[in-house]
Amino acid sequence: LDTTNNSLSSSLALLDTTKNSLSPSLPLLDTTNNSLLSLSSSKQHADFTIIVLTMNRLSSLKRLVESLKQSDYRNDTVDLIFKFDQPSGVASVDCAKGVQWPFGSVQVQIANTNMGLRQSWLEAWKPQTLDDRAIILEDDITVSPLWYQWIQTMYDHYGHRHDLAGFSLQRQQLVPLKERIGVKIHHNDNEPFLYNLVGSIGFAPNAQVWRDFIEWTKCSLCEGQEQDVSIPELILTDWYKATDQRMMWTQHFTYFTKHYNLFTLYQHPSNSKCMGAHWREKGAHFGSTLGSDFQTAQQEDFEFKFPQVPTRYDWGFRPVPVEQKLRTVVITSAVGYTSLSNFENFVGNLRKFYQGDVKMMVG
Repeated sequence: LDTTNNSLSSSLALLDTTKNSLSPSLPLLDTTNNSLLSLSSSKQHADFTIIVLTMNRLSSLKRLVESLKQSDYRNDTVDLIFKFDQPSGVASVDCAKGVQWPFGSVQVQIANTNMGLRQSWLEAWKPQTLDDRAIILEDDITVSPLWYQWIQTMYDHYGHRHDLAGFSLQRQQLVPLKERIGVKIHHNDNEPFLYNLVGSIGFAPNAQVWRDFIEWTKCSLCEGQEQDVSIPELILTDWYKATDQRMMWTQHFTYFTKHYNLFTLYQHPSNSKCMGAHWREKGAHFGSTLGSDFQTAQQEDFEFKFPQVPTRYDWGFRPVPVEQKLRTVVITSAVGYTSLSNFENFVGNLRKFYQGDVKMMVG
């Protein structure tokens, strides 16, 4: 039984559960029932999905769409979805409906109630397979013409990593650990690196991680039973407590990734350029418009590099030692389960005792 594509590959098949469930250590997340083993990895739809979160900022939306049109999509099928959080007017909606997009389909979805930015993110994307790829963009962003090639190439090289939360277009500047506030993040010589902190400016989540995160928030945000997601050592928690919490999804994601030791992959182009520029428009994050934080990268600013072991950094932007790989446990067994869900429960329970690779020879 090969659960990666739900097909019988031979009479005696190899099941690799390395990437099919997250550690059960996080409170309120039951990996026995929430494992991604139930998701197929066969992809029968677009190669990629772009999700734009928007509301009323017409000029920002137009600017983002124009930058997306200038990107190279390699003859891939790329669908574009606009998600409106109950706009007060029709101008932005009409703009989205009129977008000419030769790379794939266009959808416009409008919320009936005001959700807030956090819920907009939580409802932005629901991956159907382990192979799904998508990026979530707020409307006050512009992208480099190279962004799509970079994202897809990074997926191909690093998408298999068990510690990968996703990829970000952001030129990350924040070191959130209070004892390290003021430390500068270096450009890393135009080389990809992994950082404990998520970058929300153009975030492309790992499908497995994002699906489990969304499932967990259904419990952690349950009215009357909200989970305390404070991380006292981080300045992010101070911001979270001082603001409208409906506008900040990253606190929950940071708490989630802390418990699973997950990292976001970045690459900082040369010449202080970025893959995704944040225009810092007046809205949920800023009281007034500040303008673009960086210019977007062009070909001369960027070099594709693929280190076999990208450097990992913690919240203080200190290198994290490379983990010693655990030995693989091999189990040979004859299993009489009649349904995949029963077999899934058995496999999920292994994670309570062992976090290394598990390969099962199932007869």
